[in-house]
Parts: sequence; C-alpha cells; structure tokens
Amino acid sequence: MPYLTGVSLNSTLMVGPTVHPPLVDVLVRFRKHRVALMADISRMYRAVCLTDSDKDLHRFVWRESPNETLKDYRMTRVTFGVSASSFIANMCVQQNAVDFASQFPNAAEQVKTSFYVDDYLGGADSSEEAAHLQREMHSLFSKCGFLLRKWNCSDPSVLKEVPPDLKDPQGSIFLSESDQYTKTLGIEWNVMTDNFRVNVSEILPVECITKRSLISDVAKTFDALGWFSPTIVKAKILLQMLWMEKVEWDDPVPQHILEQWLKWRQELHMLSSCLIPRCYYPKSACIVSIQLHGFSDASEKAYSSVVYLRIEDTNRFVHTSLVASKTRVAPIKHVTIPRLELNGALILAQLLSHCKEALEIPLSSVYAWTDSTIVLAWIRGSPRRFKVYVANRVAQIMDLIPASHWNHVGSESNPADCASRGIYPSELLNHELWWHGPTWMKLQSSSWPMKVIPMDEESDETGETINTHCGVVQITEPLVPMDKFSSLNCYKRVTGWVIRFIHNSWARARGLQKCQGPLNAKELSKAARYWYSVVQETHFASELKILKSKNPKIPTSSKIRSLNPMIDEHGILRVGGRLQKSQFSYNSKHPVILNSKHPVCKLLIRSEHKRLLHGGSLLVSTSLFRNFHIVGGHRAIRSIVSDMQATST
Repeated sequence: MPYLTGVSLNSTLMVGPTVHPPLVDVLVRFRKHRVALMADISRMYRAVCLTDSDKDLHRFVWRESPNETLKDYRMTRVTFGVSASSFIANMCVQQNAVDFASQFPNAAEQVKTSFYVDDYLGGADSSEEAAHLQREMHSLFSKCGFLLRKWNCSDPSVLKEVPPDLKDPQGSIFLSESDQYTKTLGIEWNVMTDNFRVNVSEILPVECITKRSLISDVAKTFDALGWFSPTIVKAKILLQMLWMEKVEWDDPVPQHILEQWLKWRQELHMLSSCLIPRCYYPKSACIVSIQLHGFSDASEKAYSSVVYLRIEDTNRFVHTSLVASKTRVAPIKHVTIPRLELNGALILAQLLSHCKEALEIPLSSVYAWTDSTIVLAWIRGSPRRFKVYVANRVAQIMDLIPASHWNHVGSESNPADCASRGIYPSELLNHELWWHGPTWMKLQSSSWPMKVIPMDEESDETGETINTHCGVVQITEPLVPMDKFSSLNCYKRVTGWVIRFIHNSWARARGLQKCQGPLNAKELSKAARYWYSVVQETHFASELKILKSKNPKIPTSSKIRSLNPMIDEHGILRVGGRLQKSQFSYNSKHPVILNSKHPVCKLLIRSEHKRLLHGGSLLVSTSLFRNFHIVGGHRAIRSIVSDMQATST
C-alpha cells in the first residue's frame, strides 16, 4: 500500500489483459466430451519465478518475534496480491502451450480452450484418447515446471497409471459412494453418475426479512450458465419491486412481497435435488448432426432467452439438452411489450452467437425462435425504416444471427416463457418444457412450426418519411483556408480532422462506424490525397477531364503530355511511363503530378527543406522528386530555398 511517497507497486503496474477463455465457455465445452477430465495446477503462482530486476520491487520486512530485529526479504516468485500476478502466471501457461504445440498438439489446444486460471476442465471422445491426453498434458506442463494434480475423470480406468498423490484426494470416496460431489468452477459434479447439480448455500433463518437479507439470499445461488434462471429471475423481480416502493436497506419487507419471498426462500433448497447430465448426449450415441436452437420471450416483468443443443444419432433418435440461458429484469421506466420482446431477441442473438463459437457449430445449423410476430417483422425488415431504438437493436440482431434463421413459435411451445415471468423452485423441478425444449424439436424438420410471417407495412416504430429535394452545388473553396498555416504537417492534420468530422456526420445515415481516437495513418493519407486533388483540379482540370473520357488523348499543348499521365484508383493524376515494370515502389514509379504555383506545393517545399535540416536546393529536389513530379519545380525550389537560407542568416 502507498506509504510516504503515495506510490505503491500496484499503482505503477498494469493489470494486463485476460488471456484465458471465459468461465461460461469452459463450462459449455466441458459438456461436449464423452469422457471428462479435471485437474488443477499445483501452486501456479509459486511456480513462476520473478526476474532478478523485479525481485527488489517485492521486498518486505519480517521478524519471528517482537524481540528480534527486522530483516529484509525478497519474493522470488510471483506474489499473491500484486495486480499483474494473474496475467503473468496465466500468460506463462499459455506461452508454454504455444512453445511446445508441435510436440503436444492435443494438450496445447486444451490449454487454449479448457483452462480457467489454474482449473482444467476438458476431456476426449473415448477412454483411450482421454488417457493419452492426460499423459500429454502432464508432459506439456512439466516442460516449464508446472505440476498438474487433483486429477479426476468420469471413467476411473483412465487414471489407473496416475500416481495416487496426483489424483483427487477424494477420488476413492467417489468410487464407493455415488452421492459424493466435487466442485468444478462453482458447479458440483458427481464423477460416478456424471451429473451436475447447483450449489445452494445454506440459508439461515433471520429475525427480520429486509432488502439486505434478500440480496444476500440471491447471491448464495451460483448459476453461471443460467440453468435455474426461471426461479432466479423470480427473486430479481421481487427485488425490483422493493426498489420501486423505495424500501430502505434495513427496513422490513412489505407483506405482499414478504409472502412471495418466504415461499421462494423455503423452496430454494429443492434446486440441489435437480440433476443435470454433464454430457449433452448419451455416450453410446453415434452423432450425425448437431444444431443449436434458441428461444426468446418477454413479459412486463422480464425478458429472457434460452439455448438448446439438438443432436441426432445414426438411429434417427433426437437428444435435446439445455445449454445456457440469460434473463434481464424489465426496466423500471415503462417499455412497450414489443420493445421488450425485441430486447429478448437481442440477448438471444448474443447468447446463440456465443454458444455457436464456443461449440464450433456452423451458422447453417443455428435456429432462433420467438413468439412475437412484430419482432419477426422488424427483423425481416430494413433497420432504416424504424425509429432509432428499434433500428439499433434490429441491426445488432442481424449482424449476429441473420433474418433467414429466425422463425415463429407458439407461446405454449416457447420454453423462454417461464423465464420471462419467473416461477418458484418447486415448479421448475419437473418443468419438461424448460429442461428439454418443445416436443416438436425431437421430430424431423418437416414437422417444425416454420410459419411464414407477413411483413407489417405500418408500425408505431416506423420512422417518419421525409421528402427532401437536393441540388448539386460545386464547392470551389478548399476545406481549410491555406493562408492561415505555415506548416504542411499541421495543415494536413487539420484537414484530417475536418474529413473525420464529415465522415462521422454521415456515419449513422450510411450505416458506417464512427471514427474515434487520434488520427490514424489512413486518415492522414486521405487528407494528403485531398490536397493533391485540389492542386490538380486547379491546374490540370482539362487533362483530368480528358483522361476520364472515352477518348483519353492529351493534346500537344498540355505541359504534362510528355509524362504520359494516368489516373490512379483514388482519382489522383500520376506520371505513367515505362517504369511501371521496375522494382521501385509505386510512388517512385508513378509520382504525383503537382504544379509549383499552388500554395500547397510551396508548403511542401518548405517542409522538405526543414526536414532535411536546411539542405541545398539539389538535395531538396532529389528528395521531393522521388514521390512527386512538380511542374516548374526546380525553379520554385531554388527560389524558396534561397529565401529561407537568407532569412535564417
């Protein structure tokens, strides 16, 4: 912590980016393996050494008793509590996988996709592959001094060659007792039955139920993938009601909310009895097709989305499994039901896109369903037709999941319905529609409710049509006055900012992304090309017009006829000639044609003279003519260089 100087080690360090995959991705992938493997890195931080130059920054003082003198010590390993420690340790794990990917390809891929900090949750499609993967993982991590321990597997035969001290210490208990669970990233996993269950912390009785105790109860249920979101959202809705009634943190809960809360609180422990198969499908199934189906819904209280995996095997049996869900409480400010339905469709598109990437499922096998015909009409329409609120969300949805993948489902077959209203834990336990999706998902696609929704021509969300009358006005004045600048670099940057302003002003109307931050090289190049075109339109307008015509023949009276001029892809006039087959750069082969009489050329010459530390006219000419052909340039360069040298003396 800061002392005297007000500066601490953490205040001078950057935290560093997250290099491991998100928790949700690791859990979603963990369920796709027939044989599951679990392990963690033993003392991961302590296995990473600090460089000698950093050890002095980790000094501390210590003594065993008050009677001893203080002694100085240094940390030699990555230290808990230092802001950059997590990044350093995780980066070492990832870099080790990159360095030895050619020797251990399977293990290296598992490190990239199946590690969350020091916890490994992966697997393989068979016991033999899992055993080989375990050995490969052990060898990979030993290359950099890491040790994988607490090995556990859904198939005990896989770990028969693993030393007992590297196995999960409770592994022998799991083999004899089928009701023992181990925690995997906050979720309890039974290795013997290969099932998950939610970890519900014990809720102790309290004398007075307040808003503070309500939030504490909700926080005791960890549900990373949203399997129990229909009942969790019930509690969130009750919490929002307390906010709307302006109940203070330690005030008693009103009676009409208290009754619902007590019922939810008393039933919460039932969630622990709900078992979820770890693997998405039976381990004996031979898969021929995999699809993702997502559903969205909304009510006045909340909106929701839920995603299922639909798997068909060689016997034409269809297996469905709940993957993940996401819910949001409706805003306190009134929002219409169609708009809430649209928000539900948006979080469904985000969830489907996320699951699609995590499970590596092609977009052609992704289906999105909603029971709102209005939302379907919006998605299948052009975002420009609607007001800003709807247009922005429709555009985001279409970027993630195209309109052709959206279909209509009846409310009675929509599993997201219960998650948008909220239900009690006792109702969720045997809710077949939620756990397995609608029954028609197990039928062939010809039996699905692929209803075609007609487009709504009129809608409250349709933007107002404005008729505009435009005329073409030729602007002869430059974007930025030239008489106020003496530096070409400053002049070019100001022009770049003006061009960015023009781009950002039109960005939304044209569906483009706004530019932000400092000017980039592309924008500065665009500003330079603008001034080249200004010079050329002023002095070579007739030549440009001829070259753009069907008969591009420059008259003999033109000053640049001998240069065999050409127009590049940006409309800039350049020197043609025979150098186009040479090995020079494009600018050297085809210099930009300018005229020395234009003020921009004078700024260019002055700038180059200064850049070359006030070199002579010959040096300035040689440098400029590498990229430019300036008509009358030699005389102008001699004159300007002479004036500047006279001024400097």
